[in-house]
Amino acid sequence: MSSIVIYQSSTGFTKRYAEWIAEELGCRAVSVKKMTEADITANDTVIFGGWVMGNSIMGYDKVKDRKIARLIVFAVGMSEDSEATRREIAETNNLGVTPFFYFPGGMKFDELSFPVRLMLKQMKKSLVKKAEKTQQDSRTAQMLGTNFDISDKKYIRELVDFAGK
Repeated sequence: MSSIVIYQSSTGFTKRYAEWIAEELGCRAVSVKKMTEADITANDTVIFGGWVMGNSIMGYDKVKDRKIARLIVFAVGMSEDSEATRREIAETNNLGVTPFFYFPGGMKFDELSFPVRLMLKQMKKSLVKKAEKTQQDSRTAQMLGTNFDISDKKYIRELVDFAGK
């Protein structure tokens, strides 16, 4: 069974996870910008990973409507892994029964484009002013606008085991 990992990464966290997964599975990791039609059709399993913004998986639109024998999706974001995080991202992206995994990544705020930095600053202001904050709201507001890395290779184990079946 042949596999490939295709990813979209902005500041490197998703790329790091894609390369770790590819290394474990003994396959290639290819940026969505460099993927070819053959990358999709020549493999039994396509593992797609993208970073999360507003619960949307960036780059997922490039593979979601393709005829892929077996698609597995992972997303990388700044939140800790939780059932609620996974459910919200899966629902936002209409993943249905597509196998989905979530990995905590981080933020390299200084490397983001100006429009994204501006949007995140506005989001932070909104969260700070929010009357009834959840614990996640407070945590997110504290992290926005900073640089941090909570990625860890241990998070890929479940996906690697699943993909190897």
